[in-house]
Amino acid sequence: MAAQRAGITTVFILQENENDLDEVAAEVKKNLEIIPVHMVSDVLDAVMNG
Repeated sequence: MAAQRAGITTVFILQENENDLDEVAAEVKKNLEIIPVHMVSDVLDAVMNG
């Protein structure tokens, strides 16, 4: 996954795409914090509240 290669450890994905994570290798997922979100406000909440 490009995020991991770029040194990114936290990624936000749309909740609608959460099923697509089945296609991502477990080795990649274990090194990422993947946060499913519904709206941009969910991203802001996660960033501001840790």
